[in-house]
Amino acid sequence: MYIAMHSDAGAREVCAEAHDVLEALRQTLMSVHAFMDDELKTMFEKYCARRYEQSILHYDDEEFLRRLLFRDEAHRMGNQLSQILALLQIVGATIPPAIEEFRLRLNASLLSAHPGFAPLQAETLTDSFTGKHVTIAVFDVFDSAVLDAQRQHYSNANIQEVQTFGNPVQLDHGNSVIDVILALAPEVAVLPISSDTRSSAEALRFLNQRSDVTIVNMSRPLMQASKGAALDPEFKKQMLTLVKDKIVVKALGNSGTDLDGNLSEARARAGLSAAGDLSAYDAVLIRELVEALADDKLILAQSWTLDGVRPALTATVPGLNQEALRRTVGAPADGVYSFATGNFEAGSSFAAPQIAAIAALLLQRQPDDLAGVTAEMRRNARLLTIKKRS
Repeated sequence: MYIAMHSDAGAREVCAEAHDVLEALRQTLMSVHAFMDDELKTMFEKYCARRYEQSILHYDDEEFLRRLLFRDEAHRMGNQLSQILALLQIVGATIPPAIEEFRLRLNASLLSAHPGFAPLQAETLTDSFTGKHVTIAVFDVFDSAVLDAQRQHYSNANIQEVQTFGNPVQLDHGNSVIDVILALAPEVAVLPISSDTRSSAEALRFLNQRSDVTIVNMSRPLMQASKGAALDPEFKKQMLTLVKDKIVVKALGNSGTDLDGNLSEARARAGLSAAGDLSAYDAVLIRELVEALADDKLILAQSWTLDGVRPALTATVPGLNQEALRRTVGAPADGVYSFATGNFEAGSSFAAPQIAAIAALLLQRQPDDLAGVTAEMRRNARLLTIKKRS
């Protein structure tokens, strides 16, 4: 630990809470022969380092929290803790309550200093429109119990019954996507669509028949053919129809490469290798899709930093692919708070719902003008420069 390197006993006292939580984690993990993630240990060290700095330099809590957010990326700590706690629950370990209490307390503190969606500079839209009379389909996977909680939490929203295809897993990824949409477009109607991989084409066929759905958020990989690195033929057919008739916002990915697999310039400058995203194969499928498009309404969502200054280090980039480049729009998604998880979620999965929500606000402003909304959003490399008009 960082604090252990200081002889000042006061430094240890400053970070006693984090030390106690880390020790509780270590003891619990040892009891089930699990390991402590190095990234999580580093985060604790950074947290303690900032606490120590605060104690000797006397800067206030707001500055302390900003340093944690923007210098140390402490918003990732909650997710790391949640993953470990989920593992411990699976193996039946006894979890000290101090760990979860620390996670909740830390995230609540960070939220007070978090810029939220301010970098979008979309106040003219969000102050005037709510997404009313617009329906967004969220093609993802969901936790049904969390959907029920969201229906209670978002009193003005219309979260419809989930439409299920095949036997999809129950995960809260799609729930977090819904959180982001409703944070920006609180009165939009949300249609959750859940499918396993084999049933993805069937799910798209259903969406193509839903005339009430004007926007589709797809924060999941495209469907790969059973043999070879190519799109499934039926999925591709349905997708080509979908992007002609509806605005489809597709997450670009978190591989840290371009669509040809070349390392992004940002990661190369930082001396980093590819991000190792499990769905990196999706880049090849996106490339195939955009090469087959014409007169479409596809938007590729790219993850940008919290402050909206540049693409995130993990972001997949269009590279030299001009068809992908002209369809790519960025949003600050390197740490977006989710009611569903109580954590900050990151990646293009959470850039996509910001873009989908803004599209819903624009559609409320100019009903039925899907082509116009798509063109307006594509004209901007990121949502920060969306033209504001009353």
